[in-house]
Amino acid sequence: MDTETKNLMQAAGLTELEPGPLPIIPKAMWAEIQEWIMSWKHAEALREAGLQAPGALLLHGPTGTGKTSLARAILKYMSGRPGVIMEAHNLLMSGFGMSAQNIAMGFRAAEVIEALMVIEEIDALGISRQGGNNNSCATEENKITIALMRHLESATFPIIATTNFHEHLDAALLRRFEMQIEVPLLDAKGRGIILKKILGKDASDELIALPLVTSIRLAHRMRRLEFIAELEAKG
Repeated sequence: MDTETKNLMQAAGLTELEPGPLPIIPKAMWAEIQEWIMSWKHAEALREAGLQAPGALLLHGPTGTGKTSLARAILKYMSGRPGVIMEAHNLLMSGFGMSAQNIAMGFRAAEVIEALMVIEEIDALGISRQGGNNNSCATEENKITIALMRHLESATFPIIATTNFHEHLDAALLRRFEMQIEVPLLDAKGRGIILKKILGKDASDELIALPLVTSIRLAHRMRRLEFIAELEAKG
């Protein structure tokens, strides 16, 4: 990214999304995502033909399923688009209306640079509004959710949102996503493949049995210590 683009992102509270390798996911899931990618590659032609352009994609599932890693892999196939991350929690401000303004700034910046935008932990902005609470906090939350929905509807660039709490998202917000994909937890075989790539050898059953995020962190630490030990042995 050039300096001007980076400055624009920084002013809008966005960070750069780096492309990454495709994580282990079911083939049928990847085929569905490829359809979404292809639609975005030809989005302008679809609009010119009077056809509906593609919408946003929601990736949901438990912690540690690799939702952000999958978004990084998708970026590799987006015809050279830059990638940006909007951290939902960082947009929330105490002053009334400020959170909605932050959202608007992020969307405007992503539109200018024609980015693929990933909204991390979108549940921070779009929790269910059921219950009819009319206090000032609830009213502000409604405004934030409504602002987010409007931006999702009018966006001319691809958007991927992630959440660990799909069941807590506002029903109207969920309808703004053209595609909703649940990213499942990896089985032991899949976790073993990932850990072997990090370690350079088969992982122990004990390491594989740990939660994926924990096991990956430990694997990187083990490999780092092995490398340092090799350097120290060489003197």
